[in-house]
Amino acid sequence: MGLSYKTKTTVHSSGDASGDVGAQFATLGVTGVPTDFHYDAGVITKFPQALSGGVSWQALRRARLNLQGNWINWNNSFNNLPVNLTNGTNTTINGLVGSNDMQDVVPVRWRNQGVFGVGVESPVGEHFAFRGGYSYATNPVPSATLTPMTAAILQNTIGTGAGYSHGRYNFDLAYQVQLPASASVGTSSLLSGEYDNSKVNVTMQSLTLTTRIHF
Repeated sequence: MGLSYKTKTTVHSSGDASGDVGAQFATLGVTGVPTDFHYDAGVITKFPQALSGGVSWQALRRARLNLQGNWINWNNSFNNLPVNLTNGTNTTINGLVGSNDMQDVVPVRWRNQGVFGVGVESPVGEHFAFRGGYSYATNPVPSATLTPMTAAILQNTIGTGAGYSHGRYNFDLAYQVQLPASASVGTSSLLSGEYDNSKVNVTMQSLTLTTRIHF
């Protein structure tokens, strides 16, 4: 039986934000001015604290059962995403907003997430072991703020793998598929409204090989 806790982590990212506001200027009746823009961008991202617990049980002589649960505190980390734009190059935009800097907050409003998994490991001979498992995760993303860039809506995952050990060396090969998931957006809470009446479909597969050497 094991229990672990991971603290919240804050990451400060910087980059560039460029685009063209020709369509927006046309709507406002602004013509004959440059429409391209560039900003220095800064984003503060907070990754959540998490609590994990697990139990391993030798259910049969040649089968070990593993159970694990995770609680991920997305609600206190992915509620709002601060975005700072500085040194804007478009003088018309600067005049309209009264500054060459802008501070924006993107609402994401994620919910806390629970993840529950079960797996079985069975040794074959002295050096080989085969594994299989399933996990279920609750969906932390509300439909009102869902976008293709934040589509962390995958809920059902199955996986299988094999391990080989000899002396100081361990090799593990695993295949995992996160089954197709979909979510629909009615009226988006994002100001532009570009995601109104949209739908996001996601699936993911992975094949991993890991090596461990004991010293």
